[in-house]
Amino acid sequence: MFFPVIIVQGRRCCVPMVSTKRLFSEGLHDPSLFRTVYIINLFLCAVYFWNVIGVAANIFILLWSLVLFIDMFLAKKPCRNIKQGLILVGFLVAGLYTIILHIDSNFGENFVMLYHAAVCFFLFYGMHSDPNREKVKREIDHILKVIVVLSTVLAVAGLLFVLCAPTGRLYLGGYVFGIMDNRFTGVFTNPNLAAFASVSGMACCHILLKRNRATKTGKQVLPRWVVGLCFGANGLSLLLSDSNSSLVFAITYIVVYVFCRLYQESRMLTSKKVVIRGVALVLCCALIAGSGLMLRTICQSVVSTFVTTTTQVLAEDEDASSTVSASPDTDNTVAVSASTSSNAEETDAPSVEIGRTNDYDISSGRLDSLKKSLVLFGKFPLMGIGKGNIVPYGEQYLFQGFRFSDLHNGYLTILISNGLVGLLLFMGFLFLFVRRLLRCLRKNRDSDLKELPALIAALAAYCVFGLFEKAVLYDITFMVVVFWMLLGHTATFLSQYEWQEDTVDGFASLRVGGASLPTPDMLPLPAYPVPSMTYGVFEPQESHYPVLITPVYSSFQQQGHSPPKSAHGHFIDSSGKERPPSRLIS
Repeated sequence: MFFPVIIVQGRRCCVPMVSTKRLFSEGLHDPSLFRTVYIINLFLCAVYFWNVIGVAANIFILLWSLVLFIDMFLAKKPCRNIKQGLILVGFLVAGLYTIILHIDSNFGENFVMLYHAAVCFFLFYGMHSDPNREKVKREIDHILKVIVVLSTVLAVAGLLFVLCAPTGRLYLGGYVFGIMDNRFTGVFTNPNLAAFASVSGMACCHILLKRNRATKTGKQVLPRWVVGLCFGANGLSLLLSDSNSSLVFAITYIVVYVFCRLYQESRMLTSKKVVIRGVALVLCCALIAGSGLMLRTICQSVVSTFVTTTTQVLAEDEDASSTVSASPDTDNTVAVSASTSSNAEETDAPSVEIGRTNDYDISSGRLDSLKKSLVLFGKFPLMGIGKGNIVPYGEQYLFQGFRFSDLHNGYLTILISNGLVGLLLFMGFLFLFVRRLLRCLRKNRDSDLKELPALIAALAAYCVFGLFEKAVLYDITFMVVVFWMLLGHTATFLSQYEWQEDTVDGFASLRVGGASLPTPDMLPLPAYPVPSMTYGVFEPQESHYPVLITPVYSSFQQQGHSPPKSAHGHFIDSSGKERPPSRLIS
């Protein structure tokens, strides 16, 4: 092995080089790297030219996840505790049983969808079980920044096509950049994807800002011009895309965030002031909803007028230049140019419209899909038919089948795919998670947690968004994975405040891993200063962990570290003895 020589304080030192094989092995077993790569690739799959390459890349990325599943469940890794993991396992078992029942119809597609659900459950939501929480926090910061940058750059690129290209669109390689079917698509393959990318970018930017305020580091997590560009470009992209579901996401996010902030600040208020603020919140919600629709109409009208005017000016200049080159006589040139420009306004420069016409179906076929899917549910109510069988079974059992290849309702898709059993298990998981979330908000009202209201608002907005789009679970897109990433991030945030209450929140938890204790490299612990007390002794030579008594227990809680636990969930001190949580004084 080659050892390069470096000079350190006048001395020659040899530093061993890390081999490429070792770097590849470390990356292959790194779930943080997997999550980052997968989210970026799925995000770019919604962009022109990368949509085909990204689908092929997803195959290798999903094969990569097999290694991480082996590390999590079979290898001798530190023990992990996935909250409500048993419910998720039950959902997967029920889904596998459904696939076996319909094994003769689209087995491959059904199995891939179920496997992707497992990836969302254990590799994205399961990130909260990682013993090294500091690493998870850095990963979340990195992913949120990546989403902000990607969404902003792509939104700016799409708006440039609208403002610079003739008629607001550019045809290149069989793709339409800018405006397609009177809706802004930009560089995305679908206007709904463009809208969701924009609204998710703004939500992640807001979470980052609140996360920075909560840490009180004083360091800007994002430059101000990046924040302004993010909200400006993504906001305009959202309004021009004319996506009702993404607009509902944005409105719900604002309303829920304002409600959570009012709830945090209402603890010391009188009942009269609470009622007044509640009425003001209701009026604020109505104002936000109405102003959002009005602002969208105004933006679409202004941009349409701008693009139409620009197109007419370009057409006049083009006709004038062609007339000048065709007629050598100056007098004739002026006369012909004037007549040509007047005709260009009538024929050659049609007006550009952005936004749907007044006679369009506001449900976009969702009501028709709902009625027909209930017929399928009546035939297979208990276990469902599998995600890949929705369209084929629709053609078999329904008159004229489904209008679209997806139901555009995440919960309805789960009901038809996994039946009543699958939907009840999934809703049970969401109910327990929401209970933990609200419990943390209620118990920490005095601590002024700035990031928690933003996380609650993002999850609540997405759950409402899932009623109108192919989101939540059964779709291999960025729209699905970002939800489970936020769930995992929120669960990691909650674990900082409830790890000492394991007996309360341990219902349906799943313990995975072969080792009972995390190793020191997985759970780095600083040398906490312990006061000189008869019952408080820190033994760095004999143990990697401090004795879990009052001073050290408080240090763990302040730093966000979870002390080591045994297989029974009891804390372990430096002597190796188990100490139940009731023995610890907080």
